[in-house]
Amino acid sequence: MHPAITWLDLIRTDRAAALRTFIAAWHAGTPAGPVPYVPPPDAPGPLRALYEAAEGRKSVLGVQNFLRPPSELTTDNGWVTFADENQGAFVLEYQAGDPDPSVRGEIETLSGVLLQFVLFEASFTSPVTASGFLSDDELARLAAPLRRVPLGPASWIGGPARLYAGAGLIVAADRTGDPDGQFVTLGANHRSALRPVRDLDLPWYD
Repeated sequence: MHPAITWLDLIRTDRAAALRTFIAAWHAGTPAGPVPYVPPPDAPGPLRALYEAAEGRKSVLGVQNFLRPPSELTTDNGWVTFADENQGAFVLEYQAGDPDPSVRGEIETLSGVLLQFVLFEASFTSPVTASGFLSDDELARLAAPLRRVPLGPASWIGGPARLYAGAGLIVAADRTGDPDGQFVTLGANHRSALRPVRDLDLPWYD
């Protein structure tokens, strides 16, 4: 039986609540920052929820890739840049003016992309991580005890990429054009979270 995960169960009904709940749980051990992030008055609801949940903690905005703090949001022809790849390979932009605006080139609106972003960061940069290139069969074995995150595929990460979750565990699978498999990253906030997948013989790099 798949585990109950509060933030995951909220995605279909209240994505802002899902985002806040995930951040509160995953970053519980990180103290609030010295200065809270104050969203601009015209920021859409999903971005306001993220800044408020971050409570000034820089790590919530990303360690591998980066969500911009409020002071660094920029607007060009109605598109607001809100995130950057760590080496400048891409930026993420939403179209200003809507409560949950579209994001350039993405299936998901801003509420979904922000969830994708913090979940992918968890898979890359958590206290316990692993990565490897897995075949479809290997990914199926890894995902069997987990739950599929109910969001469309993300293309900004490389694409198309999907997410899976267990209690204290996030898995991201990025199919980057290879028909035989995908690059998979796994992040856990404690080694005990690996229990459901510990005995799988998978070709992790680390």
